[in-house]
Amino acid sequence: MSPGCGVWAGLDAMGEGWFMQNMAIGFSLGKRVILPVLAALPLLAPLAAHAVPGPYEKASNMLTARGVKAVAQGDALDAVPLLERAVVADPANARALTFLARAWQQQGKAQLARKYYDLALSIDPVEPDALNWSGQMALASGDKSAAQINRDRLGISCPNCPQHRELADAIAGVKPLNP
Repeated sequence: MSPGCGVWAGLDAMGEGWFMQNMAIGFSLGKRVILPVLAALPLLAPLAAHAVPGPYEKASNMLTARGVKAVAQGDALDAVPLLERAVVADPANARALTFLARAWQQQGKAQLARKYYDLALSIDPVEPDALNWSGQMALASGDKSAAQINRDRLGISCPNCPQHRELADAIAGVKPLNP
């Protein structure tokens, strides 16, 4: 499995199978059924991403917790498969996506990290760790305005969070006590 692609390849395969199976039923019923179904698909997509049954959400949260622990211990190689499995179980798990991005960032894979931070923030636009770490990535690449935007979003959504202070300090050029 190539890095970062396994999760989405699995999701695409599941999605295509469901679509083909259910749309074949619609086609056999004629145009009166299929056209409204096709028209409604874009409206149903956001609901489907958040409608994860309990056992899958629970499994995703357990895998996420293990992945977060691995990232915190600096073990990004072990974290990636755990967090990818968490996202497969619950594609709307913004925390899993955030820490998957962080694991890729720890491995020096900035493009993958940005991709997953963007996905996490598309699900939860005020996810504190995603805002902080993607802001720090932007700052490191010379995009101070993007970092400031993330800092401002954190200031509104979570003014007393350590992520807000950490990003504000990074923008101000203050070195952390424990780098």
